[in-house]
Amino acid sequence: MQKISLELADNGVIKKIEDDNINAAGETYESIVVYEIEKNNNNKIKFINEVCLDVGVDFGNSKSKNQIKVIEDWGDNYRPTVPEIKNKLETLNSEIRKLKGLMKP
Repeated sequence: MQKISLELADNGVIKKIEDDNINAAGETYESIVVYEIEKNNNNKIKFINEVCLDVGVDFGNSKSKNQIKVIEDWGDNYRPTVPEIKNKLETLNSEIRKLKGLMKP
């Protein structure tokens, strides 16, 4: 049986996995991972993705029609700066060009 426990740390989360029958071979396995999430959003996303995978949540994959992605974006009430808006528009226009390219035979 696999047991996953999470403990709060001063600057993040400690994830401990214990399995008393890894690969149905009767062997034990233990893993400890420390996620420093206080200031790093990439680590937060990595933590969410890895915990979901550990408990068997299927996000789909890059070839699936529907794929769940954990992303970082602006808050609903965030007021972006002009350079941030320009950067976002460039990104969105690039995505539009990519989608239009998929429609061509």
